[in-house]
Amino acid sequence: MKTLFWNCHGLGNRRTVRALKELCKIQDPTCLFLMERKRKDHEMNRWQGLAGMTNIISVSCEGDGCRRAGGVAFLWKNDVNVSLLSHSLNHMDFIISLKDGSLSWRATGIYGYPEQNRKRLTWDLLRTLAGFHAQPAWMVFGDFNLTLSEAEKFGGAAPTLGLQEMFREVVQSCNLKDMGFEGHKYTWRNNQEGEDLIMARLDRCFVTPTWADLFPQAKALHLSFFASDHLPILIDTCPRRSIRGRGGRVLRFEECWLRDEECPTMLTELWNRGATDPYDRVNSCLVGLKRWAKRRFGNVPMEIKDTKEKLQELQEHIHEDGVLANIKNLEDRLDDLLESSPMAVEEICDVVRNRVSEAMFGVLDGDYTQKDVYEALNQMKPTAAPGPDG
Repeated sequence: MKTLFWNCHGLGNRRTVRALKELCKIQDPTCLFLMERKRKDHEMNRWQGLAGMTNIISVSCEGDGCRRAGGVAFLWKNDVNVSLLSHSLNHMDFIISLKDGSLSWRATGIYGYPEQNRKRLTWDLLRTLAGFHAQPAWMVFGDFNLTLSEAEKFGGAAPTLGLQEMFREVVQSCNLKDMGFEGHKYTWRNNQEGEDLIMARLDRCFVTPTWADLFPQAKALHLSFFASDHLPILIDTCPRRSIRGRGGRVLRFEECWLRDEECPTMLTELWNRGATDPYDRVNSCLVGLKRWAKRRFGNVPMEIKDTKEKLQELQEHIHEDGVLANIKNLEDRLDDLLESSPMAVEEICDVVRNRVSEAMFGVLDGDYTQKDVYEALNQMKPTAAPGPDG
């Protein structure tokens, strides 16, 4: 199961809207927690159905017009049952369980108080929530607007040590531990250059030991910055080992490559120069084929992927002179590409008349039989390699 959370810094911006749709299309989360969306409740109705998430609970932002601030929302698919425990402008607290009832846990999204003189209210909220429910498997995630140590901040004024110490004490008293992460070290940046650049790890996920035992393979992945000063974070409770390229993307062999006369020669050349380890050889071969295909064919989806990879690489050098300007140029290019890319499937479905009757849906939604599985396997193409969802 995947949970995505993001301080999106307002959903009134078209770039942010496109970025969110692209995130959900690529990551396919089961649950989505949005912070600082700056939208009223009735304005969130358009997001119902995003990437199959037909359920939504939201808390309106404060203020109107350009003075809007805050606002949180939680969206989820029908794959899980979600029960709301409590909510406010700064949090949403749920019990999540699988449909078959085999697993359940508590999930709490936090949007920490951004004002310096109110930051203590964030850990007061944590203490209150810790004593509110007896569920031992607990995951707490979001933008806490606080760092745990000096190492989690780059540039700017030195962090207030007293605030950090109190934050650590509260986390410990709530029996929580930092889940760790993979990806960029900092989750927020002020988009300035040189000596004015400030970055910090303000967004994170805490879990109790019981939750960690429930999901021993779980990982927190820091995704790329785009359309917000905060990066999105993906919690994957069951990550799979795949052959991956730069930026963590899955590499797959495309059957259409075989129709090109250069492909066999390129494949042989890449395979012969590969490593001795079979896994490394396949991986390096696919990486080489992907590069060849980009040069040979080239299209908007591939250019989108390439731009994302470049952005991911530049994040590691953001403190160097001139890099932020390159990042902004690439972000503008990515936004143009997303705007010009083919219409999303869900947008097409909105204007296509439904041709599946209730009776037909009843048959399609029924339990699989051994005969159904056998027939499906025999209908597969010999070069097909479907995932767990087919």
